[in-house]
Amino acid sequence: MTTPAELIACQDALCETGRMFHQRGWSLGTSSNYSVVLQQQPLQLLVTASGKHKGRLTRNDFVQVGADGFHKAIDFRLHDSTAHLAEFREAAVVHCT
Repeated sequence: MTTPAELIACQDALCETGRMFHQRGWSLGTSSNYSVVLQQQPLQLLVTASGKHKGRLTRNDFVQVGADGFHKAIDFRLHDSTAHLAEFREAAVVHCT
């Protein structure tokens, strides 16, 4: 299980990744999404919410999804979660669209 401190560390790391990628021109505006595995069994990911500017991410710009792709807090399938889940199952670490 992910502790609150671990969750904050993951959010901060993804925020910094977004700023860095945006500064380098690799991820402009709201393009692309970032995710990290919070837990392997059962699989749980932290994923950027859709429509968020990647150069200005905050801790509030992420959602947690399970192996079924559903957002845990609102019982809603996240748009890009299927791609992220498939990539983590195949050990991919970067995906840009």
